[in-house]
Amino acid sequence: MAAPYTTPGVYIVEKNAFPNSVVQVETALPAFIGFTQKATYGGKDLTNIPTRVDSLKQFEDYFGTGFVQRFKLVGPPEAPKPGAPSGGSDDAAKQDTDPSAAKGTNSSLTKATADPLVAAFKLNLLAAPDATYQLQPAEDDKPLYYLYNSIRLFYLNGGSTCYIVSVGDYKGNPTNNKSPKDLFTDAINLLVYEQDPTMLLCPDALRLGQNDYNDVMTAMLAHCANVQSRIALFDVRQGAVTNVNDITSTIDKFREGVGQNFLNYGVAYFPWVNSSVISDTDLSFFNLDGTSLELLRVLLNPSKDDLGDKTRADGQEEMTLPALPTAPAKASGDANNTASDTSKVVGDDATTLATKVQNIFDQAKDLLDDSKVISPVPAPEGYNHAQAVVDKRRAVDNSLRTLYPDYKLIIKAMVTYLNTLPVAPAMAGVYTTVDSNRGVWKAPANWSLNAVVSPTVSLSDKEQGRLNIDAITGKSVNVIRAFKGMGTLVWGARTLDGNSQDWRYINVRRTMIMIEQSVKLAAHAYVFEPNDANTWVTVKSAISNFLFNLWKQGALAGSVPDDAYQVLIGLGTTMTADDILDGYMNVTVLVAIVRPAEFIELTFQQQMQKS
Repeated sequence: MAAPYTTPGVYIVEKNAFPNSVVQVETALPAFIGFTQKATYGGKDLTNIPTRVDSLKQFEDYFGTGFVQRFKLVGPPEAPKPGAPSGGSDDAAKQDTDPSAAKGTNSSLTKATADPLVAAFKLNLLAAPDATYQLQPAEDDKPLYYLYNSIRLFYLNGGSTCYIVSVGDYKGNPTNNKSPKDLFTDAINLLVYEQDPTMLLCPDALRLGQNDYNDVMTAMLAHCANVQSRIALFDVRQGAVTNVNDITSTIDKFREGVGQNFLNYGVAYFPWVNSSVISDTDLSFFNLDGTSLELLRVLLNPSKDDLGDKTRADGQEEMTLPALPTAPAKASGDANNTASDTSKVVGDDATTLATKVQNIFDQAKDLLDDSKVISPVPAPEGYNHAQAVVDKRRAVDNSLRTLYPDYKLIIKAMVTYLNTLPVAPAMAGVYTTVDSNRGVWKAPANWSLNAVVSPTVSLSDKEQGRLNIDAITGKSVNVIRAFKGMGTLVWGARTLDGNSQDWRYINVRRTMIMIEQSVKLAAHAYVFEPNDANTWVTVKSAISNFLFNLWKQGALAGSVPDDAYQVLIGLGTTMTADDILDGYMNVTVLVAIVRPAEFIELTFQQQMQKS
């Protein structure tokens, strides 16, 4: 009602002709939790702060790049030992009989084979064809970090905006006494206050032990059920299976660990994939530890001390390079006497160094330390110590690639190892692509993966059947499969609640979340409005219009709108007089969401000749 007028004149009154509309919420906005190189931007610490990121470049600005993984080359007990002359001394004989005493071997070789990913990387080098070497992370107790490469895989598969929660850097925070498992569960709890994310992933939780990973998975499911606006995407721990005989035990551990609660909010994928995210130019000798470089020197470019009284089988001379210059020592009282000093070499020192040479693998080992590189003087404008380090390492790496095929073989093995990645982050990108092109109601399956060469293991129809349908627990695991001429496809569309008629399919779960959250946000406009017929009609009209548009787009099944959805509201329909007195306005929405055609049966039968 307009206010009473006191001044003669003409007044304009505007009235709303249409009710508020329901706007569809975001459906593909994942939140990633894990470790990062850094977590700062503009002087602000981003650790444990959910941060919105729109591109890989922005991620690198905020959180840095990937962890520089070091590997070690582990050989059999009879392999040549670094630093041991092959002339047959007593010390050498002791190293031959005691693998743990030799730098070139490692008693953890048997232990490492417990990880199927490590066990798969066995090498036969041209320089030692009768020996088998194994490539594994340099530190057994520190598994790989997956978050950065997972983000790359996410964007390569169509990913867009996402949230990042960094729980710490690669070095760890010495002031934080929390266990790694607690870091993840605390970060999950922080996302309660964020409305946007619709998916939750913890790639670096795969670093944890089985029991801790189980706890993180159950915490993710409980969180998703609490907020009712997102689902959790899981990878099977140690899912880089290469032998079909290991599939059953690996899947059984996962099904036992994920629990029984809130399974309709979880989706699992298996196996891991061989990707092409990392190229061989991204790695070099810098990704090998010093012991491995010593072993390669003995195998590929032995010095006179390595050979003893023997001669090289290939008849070649030792490959040497000019020795690296070293900075002159400073007085002990000099405050600038640090390991990173980049002073130049001058005078007689420079002349002497010109006559010194160094085995190429020894020089590569020295180049693992940045301080061993001295910047040229005078340096070109804009040329700094970091660039000098990169240039020197690149020059040595190029020489090694040119001279030694075995070195290229090891680089290729390291690339393959690091490119073996969990597939759930790629699926987050697939969800984004499918939602943009088809809609959230389209099952994210029968879709090819970008930057993926193959799954780590190929499954038959029968083997997939045991993963897709579990009659006892209903915990369906979606399979990534390779098909000839089609590439690597997502070949499953079920949630972990595979025995449920309501929530069996991923697209049904996600479409319902989208409808619920969209209507919920629109309904905020009617809180504290009069609980009468006028408001009921307005609410019903807004929801009905929204559902009608979804039906036209193909999200709801039905030949006419009345078959696809219903909106019920009113006294005697969804509310009693007591409900109105208590302040409740109850709305019931019925929808028929489209289901995917998971099993297509074609029936053929012969008939009698008719003419």
